[in-house]
Amino acid sequence: MRLLHTIPRLDPALGGTVEAVHRLGQALQSLGVDQQVLTVDDPSADYLQDFPLPVEALGPASNFYGHSRAYQPWLQAHASEFDAVIAHGLWQYPTLSVWQTCAGRVPYYVFPHGMLDPWFNRRYPLKFLKKLPYWWMIERPALNAAKGILYTAEAERDLARRAFPRYRPREIVCGLGTSAPAGQPPAQVEAFEAAFPALKGRRFLLFLGRLCEKKGVDLLVQAYAQKDALPFDLVLAGPGGDTLFVQALQARYAHPRLHWPGPVTGDVKWGALRAAEALVLPSHQENFGLVVAEALAVGTPALLTRQVNIWREVTVAQAGLTEADTLAGITALLDTWAALEPNQRDTMRAAAQPCFEQHFRIETTAERLRLQLQRDLTD
Repeated sequence: MRLLHTIPRLDPALGGTVEAVHRLGQALQSLGVDQQVLTVDDPSADYLQDFPLPVEALGPASNFYGHSRAYQPWLQAHASEFDAVIAHGLWQYPTLSVWQTCAGRVPYYVFPHGMLDPWFNRRYPLKFLKKLPYWWMIERPALNAAKGILYTAEAERDLARRAFPRYRPREIVCGLGTSAPAGQPPAQVEAFEAAFPALKGRRFLLFLGRLCEKKGVDLLVQAYAQKDALPFDLVLAGPGGDTLFVQALQARYAHPRLHWPGPVTGDVKWGALRAAEALVLPSHQENFGLVVAEALAVGTPALLTRQVNIWREVTVAQAGLTEADTLAGITALLDTWAALEPNQRDTMRAAAQPCFEQHFRIETTAERLRLQLQRDLTD
């Protein structure tokens, strides 16, 4: 099987979609799937050198929407060399070009990566009004003509059905995930404690991700700071600490048991996930949440809002707790965790890795997707 992935850019600073293509591509590669990635990146971009798949970079793009004059001619010349095309993302020129070039010629799939979540329409109503004409003229027919729309979770699929009118594509829940970490767990915990000795031996919950409003960081800090008797610290690790948003939170809630270590990577990150009592992700919108899969992979439960699209899988497995993405809901998460007996927390920890193995191991996701594509292509 030979697959072409299209995505506007592969800059890792852009976050989730790029990371998903990276991990899924590696996993499919290990299964013997031949792949190439088509982007509108500048060919000289440093981050392209480390990407695990061959990349055809046709940029830099001429505008914000990822337009490149070379993009469609390249697809017209080469799309037939592939068994299928997977277009990652919406609302940009590469997906439009895939539709115009491949419809009726080469099977193509669209991987929206949460971009059909109606939360964006409510949060940004003016952008929603701008998107509507594009939806009717381009995005809707592009989706409906695709061989399938690939979703990371049932919740993402269900939300997409409510985002825009006259949406009737073929839906495929293929999942997403990560690999279990390499390295020695005790050494990783030691690396974390060496980097942040003030946390050695302390109970703490861990937020790990971009420090921004969409992730519910402000509500989490407020919920924690208004409590005087919680038996654990709160660690908020990730990029964004230099923003006015975070600086205002730090000034307003100067709590001695709130810790802001900044970004953590490598063994320090894995050590933080292992040492934490639980991961907490209070997002208002989270298509998948790879950090949740990473926490479960090392046996750490997850405390989530129900706007994290994999909350159902975590809840059914009893590998964490879920609540609404409100101050009351996040306060309830903290209070409920604090009230658990040690054996109840241990039970959740024991359920975390089986939940990961069943739902979020990327090798399983890749095999599921490969079999789905294989069935489609032989029908």
